[in-house]
Amino acid sequence: MQTQEKKISILIAGGTGILGSFVTKHALTKPNLQVNILVRDPNKNKELVQQVESSGGRVIKGDLGDVNSLKDVTKDIHTVIPCIWSFDEKIYIDGQTALLNDALKNGVKRFFTSNFIFPTDKISKDEHSYWKNKKTFDEILSKAPISIVDIQPGFYLEYYFLYYQAEGFHYWGDIDQKIDLTTIEDIGRFTAAIAANENAVGTFVCPGNSLSTKEIAEIYNQVRGTNIKPYKKGSIEELKKLAHEAKSDPDMKSVIVTHTLVRYDGRAKLPDRFDIPDVKPTSLAEALQQNPALVLKEVTVSEK
Repeated sequence: MQTQEKKISILIAGGTGILGSFVTKHALTKPNLQVNILVRDPNKNKELVQQVESSGGRVIKGDLGDVNSLKDVTKDIHTVIPCIWSFDEKIYIDGQTALLNDALKNGVKRFFTSNFIFPTDKISKDEHSYWKNKKTFDEILSKAPISIVDIQPGFYLEYYFLYYQAEGFHYWGDIDQKIDLTTIEDIGRFTAAIAANENAVGTFVCPGNSLSTKEIAEIYNQVRGTNIKPYKKGSIEELKKLAHEAKSDPDMKSVIVTHTLVRYDGRAKLPDRFDIPDVKPTSLAEALQQNPALVLKEVTVSEK
């Protein structure tokens, strides 16, 4: 009689959130993964919750803002994947630390960082509370006796269009500065592929696209049949000043400014490699063809 291969039991914290839902969706396609999710509200995405339960996984109700709700949520788990997005130190640092401590107590083998972005070693904590929280928990995790996985895909491609270019197609500094853009679905696919390999640990660089503003304009115009031209909004020094003024405001607008700075001053640029050879990333042209909501608008002289 053939014995059934033991599955890798994973716990996706925030498994019905923006990124977490894509990680959950693609993890469910991996035959060797037993998918469990940690969610605040099981009714948020009933269809996905039902898919997890139908696959034999657990849907655990827990809140990183309430550390008491995290007791033994990692029992019988091999890998923890936090998909956490919060400006709240209580959630991002205290909550994740509690989740990490529970994982250590229960013998979890791997713990993914919740960054899903790019290396932050060139960014200081005092630039913004957003970076302070990220770097503080990264330091805590780095000292823990557990294997770490850090996925570095760059910026969410969708957010580039929907948030960062919402006021008109522009750039700061050099139009030829390369930036890394990856679809959120691809990040979910990459994460699931890495999780399915129980020996995969360390850093995985996986940008879906590495393009300059000039190249983004060329691809966009070719796909959309337009002639949109980006305008230069200012110098890097001017952008630094804006970021400095915004650093004390822990809101989405200030986070956009600090992300914009590290994108255009080159600190967020990933190495020129792709560490998941079995997965083909979605190109910008494909993303534009698949998603008509990704729109750039040209700013008129009066608007500038």
